[in-house]
Amino acid sequence: MKTYLLLLTGLFLLLSTENRVKAQSSSLTLVAQGATWKYLDNGSDQGTDWRSICYSDGTWKQGVTRLSYGELGDPTSPTAPNFVSYGPSATNKYITTYFRKKIMVDVAQYPDGYELRVLRDDGIVVYFNGAEVLRDNMPAGTITSKTTASTSLGDGEEAIWKKVTLPKTILNNGENTLAVEVHQFSAGSSDMAFNLELVGIGGTTPTTQLLRGPYLQMGTPTGMTLRWRTSSASMGLVRYGSSPGSLTQVVYEATQATDHSVSLTNLTPNTKYYYSVGAAETPTLVLQGTADNYFFTAPTTGTAKKTRIWAMGDFGEGTQRQLNVRDAFMNHVGSNYVDLWFWLGDNAYPGGLDTEYQKNLFDVYKNDRIIKQTPSYATPGNHDYANNNLTKTERTDHRIAYFDVMSHFKNAEAGGVASGKEEYYSFNYGNIHIISLDSFGYEPGQGTTIFGANGPQMIWLKKDLEAIKNNPAIQWTIVFWHHPPYTKGSHDSDSPANLANELRDIRQRLLPVLDQYKVDLVLNGHSHVYERSRLVRNYTGTETEFNPELHNAPALNNGQSSGRYDGSPNSCYYYKSSTAPVNEGIVYVVCGASGAGIDPGSTTKEGWPHNAMQTSIETVGGSMYLEVEGKRLDAKFIAEDGQVRDQFTIIKDTQPSQTLIASGATWKYLDNGTDPGTAWRTASYNDASWKQGTTRLSYGEIGDPTSPTAPNFVSYGPSAANKYITTYFRKKITLSDASVYNGFDMRVLRDDGVVVYVNGNEVFRNNMPTGTISATTTALAGLGDGEEAIWQTITLPRTAFVNGENVITAEVHQFNAGSSDMSFNLELMGTTCGAVTTSSNREASPAAVASLPSAELKPVTVYPNPTTGKVFLYPALPFQSYILTDLQGKTVRAVTQPGFLPEIDLSPLAPGMYLLISQGEAEKRKPIRIIKQ
Repeated sequence: MKTYLLLLTGLFLLLSTENRVKAQSSSLTLVAQGATWKYLDNGSDQGTDWRSICYSDGTWKQGVTRLSYGELGDPTSPTAPNFVSYGPSATNKYITTYFRKKIMVDVAQYPDGYELRVLRDDGIVVYFNGAEVLRDNMPAGTITSKTTASTSLGDGEEAIWKKVTLPKTILNNGENTLAVEVHQFSAGSSDMAFNLELVGIGGTTPTTQLLRGPYLQMGTPTGMTLRWRTSSASMGLVRYGSSPGSLTQVVYEATQATDHSVSLTNLTPNTKYYYSVGAAETPTLVLQGTADNYFFTAPTTGTAKKTRIWAMGDFGEGTQRQLNVRDAFMNHVGSNYVDLWFWLGDNAYPGGLDTEYQKNLFDVYKNDRIIKQTPSYATPGNHDYANNNLTKTERTDHRIAYFDVMSHFKNAEAGGVASGKEEYYSFNYGNIHIISLDSFGYEPGQGTTIFGANGPQMIWLKKDLEAIKNNPAIQWTIVFWHHPPYTKGSHDSDSPANLANELRDIRQRLLPVLDQYKVDLVLNGHSHVYERSRLVRNYTGTETEFNPELHNAPALNNGQSSGRYDGSPNSCYYYKSSTAPVNEGIVYVVCGASGAGIDPGSTTKEGWPHNAMQTSIETVGGSMYLEVEGKRLDAKFIAEDGQVRDQFTIIKDTQPSQTLIASGATWKYLDNGTDPGTAWRTASYNDASWKQGTTRLSYGEIGDPTSPTAPNFVSYGPSAANKYITTYFRKKITLSDASVYNGFDMRVLRDDGVVVYVNGNEVFRNNMPTGTISATTTALAGLGDGEEAIWQTITLPRTAFVNGENVITAEVHQFNAGSSDMSFNLELMGTTCGAVTTSSNREASPAAVASLPSAELKPVTVYPNPTTGKVFLYPALPFQSYILTDLQGKTVRAVTQPGFLPEIDLSPLAPGMYLLISQGEAEKRKPIRIIKQ
């Protein structure tokens, strides 16, 4: 490979005439029927900015043309990839729908201009780069979202394509934006439709055509491999850069080929790159290079970014289910970038031939952004090995198309240990270590035993897992291969045939190694169903030998929970500790229904659903969507009908909470000295005349605002010697489902006294007298500089808030009219599970913790102390419950579920001294003093 930034003139002179790509006069489709468009169908008026090339349409929906509603055969489901909404009323529909699409054009290829064809119902206006190029069935003059079409089209008229020829100057070289607005004749119109086709005409278009791809492989923080196939041999060329119109860097192949592979190097980690592919012999040729052709390089190892993963098994059948699964996932993920794409085996049916990969994989996904943007990582299944039915030697000689189609890490290019083989490999992505194994192909030294203890794959696997065992940069380990250890779907992991080969060997030989090295998630296919376990460990037997008390994680890991983490009963997340001495469990997923299904006339196997599975689905296909961010992993099974049929969450080391009101939020406030009575505390109260500002709202402290125009300035009235006593604050929040929260933590900063209400109910009173409060009620005491900087923490039950709109109100009172300063801030967090703590002995049950023998009450060392954030306790402090208080005895943190405390984070707290008091068996201990600097 060779990189250069200049023209390839010298290279072209060296190429013989025979080696040049032949050309002929032709036309080329720039925008095809069935292309993906962005669209806006919310009834708003977009003015004129939406037509320009620089307009941001990131929030718009996207779908494939024809985009429509109301015609016979048109989509009626909002999850359909070409459904357009007409609004909430069928008798008062939106008049206008907007459409946008970006394209890359090499204008030199089309000296005779372009042919534009549109299908519309009723009226249409088309713009290229903000300039109008076509208006049909629309009035003259200015167009708005309320402008109706000139006439209502009949069934015959709305099926007629309108055609116009445009000059070559109408488009720019590089990126162009097509913008279209379709208008109805009236709000009662029965249907709407839009389609568009753009063809470049004249000139000479190379006969070389793009047959496959481009698709991405082997992504690293500094590199990416692009592969594609052409109809004739050429020297592959990739242009890339920071924007579609600035592909200033070029890499080309050293020799001609039809199957192209170009590796980009020296890239910047976690950075977006646009690209196009073409042929070096014809530098103006762009085989593909649209606004959808881009990728992000991987983050550096250890960087905890939000990582999105699509996993699908047994998908390459070319079935309607495969198409439905694709569309359901793409609709669910929307415009979010997908970082990794896992193929779990049986990627091309029935024999894994190259022609089957083309028909059932590349042709299926060729128009989707996923194949253009997301690097794919695969494992071979038995059908990729021709099901060992062609020459009967595929399983041993590995002469299969899979290894020609895919490029995988052999030399630890992205971390891990080099395997030297593409059958099995590993790599790092951010804080995730990913391993792909081969569960069907035999190897020398392994004989016919899959995962033989002394086979090369198992020897490598142990080295790889050992290498990342103590790597602090890696917090998740995901392993995938084709054949599942537990299933009762289209295959039976306990059948005599399977017990005699791969599934038994996987359980008995492979799983103990995964347990030993604390793997988190295993993904498989093969069985054409969806099955998902809880956290499972130390389980290598048959279904009848499964014992949830032994093989699921302990109670402290929420081991018997569904893991759905959605507010349904017993749905808490699974919890794992990075410091646990043994693995607390692995979630096993069988996702083998992404294209294939249970054969007609067949059923699931005896024993369905498998006893080890939390969720088992055999009637509908789907795929797995993973999001990994920091120490949290969320997984969803997106069914082919668009529904999330299953989900689970794994969290490591820290209990999560969701910030509902943050410090720095905007509040309404009243600072005019009036007494609003009690009605101001309710949600229905009209606070439109109140001021608004961002917390901390205050006056008088050093650094506080002194200008009335500051966004957090509160007035004390016209007299500095006779200030207003009370200031009132209001904020509304909307909770779509309050039941997902176990409770709420509220933190309040006040000077001097405060009363807080939720939906009109008092939830907190501090430094205020009892009884009725009015605007002239003074605080009990004037707070000193240290006290007024201490956050007050209140724990509220889940019933404190309701679904929908809630109002939080607060009144802050001064100690007297001569008070020098006033301040108010409030934070609200929703907690979603009971307290969970890390443990140096995760096997201990709550009852065992509550009755720890006195011999366990060893002296505890706290370090660093003083601290600016976390302190660590060694050994971990056992407790039945504990509280953390300030020197005034006010509780700032409380945990009531028994456990072990290895660390505590004081970073949210104000500087000062705190007392850690362990209760229960540990109540004989003296309070531990901790100083926060």
